[in-house]
Amino acid sequence: MSKFDDSMTEALNLPPEPETKISKLPDGKVVVKEVPEKNEVEVLPPSSDTAPALPPATVAKRSGHIEDDYGTARENIHHIVQQGTAVLEDLLAVSRESESPRAYEVAGNFMKILVEANKNLLDLHQTVKEIEKDPEGKPPPEQGTHIEKAVFVGSTADLQRMLGEKDG
Repeated sequence: MSKFDDSMTEALNLPPEPETKISKLPDGKVVVKEVPEKNEVEVLPPSSDTAPALPPATVAKRSGHIEDDYGTARENIHHIVQQGTAVLEDLLAVSRESESPRAYEVAGNFMKILVEANKNLLDLHQTVKEIEKDPEGKPPPEQGTHIEKAVFVGSTADLQRMLGEKDG
C-alpha cells in the first residue's frame, strides 16, 4: 500500500486491507488469495442456555416510552445522516484531489452507509406503526371513544333524571 492509502486508512479509522498472495499455477494461470491474519478470532453466536430470558413486556408498560424512544431514535438517525453528508463531501474532495482508487472506494462505501441510515429511518416509522397496533391487528383508536353497545342498569326514572341532567 502507498503512504497515501495508509494515511487515508488511518484517518478514516478503517481496517487495513488484507494481505494477498499471488501464485502461478503449472497451467499458467495466476491465482490471488487473501492471507488470513494470524490474530483473527471466530465469533460464535451466543448459545440459548446462556442468554437470560426476558419477561414479555406489556403494552401498558411500553406505551409511555414508545414516543420518547421513537423521538430519540429519529433524532439520532437524522444527526448521523446530516454529519455523514458533511463527511461525504470531504471524502469526495479528498478523492478528487488524490485521484486514488482507494479513496473513491471509501467514498462509495460511505455512500452505501448513508443510504442504509436513510432506510433505517423509514423502517423506524414502520416499526412504530406495528408496535402501536393492538394484538388483534387493529390500529389504535383516534381521538374520542367509539361505543358499539351500551347497557343502562337502573329504572326508567333514573334514566330520565340522568338524561335531564345531561341536557340541562
